[in-house]
Amino acid sequence: MLVALQIVLLLLIAGSVGFYAWCAIAVGRFFATPMPETSTNDKPVSVMIPVCGVDEYAIENWSSFCQQDYENYEVLFGVMDRQDPAVPILTELVEKFPGRAKLLFCEEVSGVNYQVSNLIHLHKAAQHEVVVIADSDIRVKSNYLCTVTAPLADPSVGVVTCGYLAHDPQFLVAALASMGRCIDFIPSMLVARTMDGGMKCAFG
Repeated sequence: MLVALQIVLLLLIAGSVGFYAWCAIAVGRFFATPMPETSTNDKPVSVMIPVCGVDEYAIENWSSFCQQDYENYEVLFGVMDRQDPAVPILTELVEKFPGRAKLLFCEEVSGVNYQVSNLIHLHKAAQHEVVVIADSDIRVKSNYLCTVTAPLADPSVGVVTCGYLAHDPQFLVAALASMGRCIDFIPSMLVARTMDGGMKCAFG
């Protein structure tokens, strides 16, 4: 009985070692692959951000989408409740970035998922064919739109997806969650990419 248990444990350990070795190879291959050249800003883009409530650093996160080094794009913020505490902040943001940021009230519910319902309304209001969907707690660099739209120059690419990390986690639980994304979630995503002949899904 003891020998059988030892064999099972050794197999589990070997499987774990093999998986993380595969992760290391997948991550290495990903970063060794040249990135597509930065977009030439010739594709108009609609950024859709469903909002419910106010997260920490909300104004910094939302502002980052309005300050992109990109020529032709709009940022659509959608809330379902006119009494949402985010409304005053978003109203100021729209005033600060006129013609760039827009606030929409998505009060009619479509389906059971409120976030998806919000996105349905935002998509109907979007002016451009290329859309970028982002959660309200995401902050991006000024070259974000140039970077994520660059792969679309390849006609075989229809969807671009991104990993995400916690920015300056303030608590142990948040730090551990961020570490888990770095050493488990993102490597696992890249392993799936090697198995399926390329990434054929998007994460959100």
